[in-house]
Amino acid sequence: MNPVKVPISWNNGIVDGIPFAPNITLDYIVTADNLGVLSRDTVTVYVNESPVIGFTASLLYGCTPLTTTFTSTTTSGVANEVWNIESVGILSGSTVYPIFTQAGIFDVTLTVTGNNGCTSSLTFQDYVYTEDCLGIDEISIENKKVIRYLDITGREVPFKSNTFLIYIYDDGTAERVFKLEE
Repeated sequence: MNPVKVPISWNNGIVDGIPFAPNITLDYIVTADNLGVLSRDTVTVYVNESPVIGFTASLLYGCTPLTTTFTSTTTSGVANEVWNIESVGILSGSTVYPIFTQAGIFDVTLTVTGNNGCTSSLTFQDYVYTEDCLGIDEISIENKKVIRYLDITGREVPFKSNTFLIYIYDDGTAERVFKLEE
C-alpha cells in the first residue's frame, strides 16, 4: 500500500501498479523514494504448483448401457477430484464408475484441487463412444455374404470383434454391427 503516492520501484522487471504472474517462488525487493529517503523491503512471492492431471479409462466404446472405469493418474498432492462426464453428470473420487445409458459421443473433464488449493482441469473431447445395440444378437445374415468391413469412419478394415463395424453385403446393403468376442 502506498498512501502518500511516493515513487516505488521493484527488481526483477516488475512495474509498480501492473499485475504480474510469476511462475517460480522468488524474492522481490521493493524500494520507496520519499524525497530522497529510501525505504526497502523484501517480499517473497510463493508460487504453488498446480496439479499435473492425467487419467485413463478401462473402456471407451461399446453398447449402452456402457459401464467403464475412469482412474486419475494425477501424481501431486490431491485434496479433491471431480469428474464432469457428459450425459452422466458429476462424480467425485480418484476412481469413478460411470454408466452411459444414452448413445452418443461424450466429453470427460477431470478437475483436481491440490493440497495447496491450486486447481487444474483436463478435458478429453469425444472421449467415450456408445451406441444403442439392442437386438444386435438377432441379426440374421442368411443368404447374404459380407464382402467388406468398414470402421465407424468409413475406412475399410479387417474384421475385429468387440468393436463397431459396418458390414457391406454382396447384395449392396450395409449394416452397423457390434460383434462381441465369443
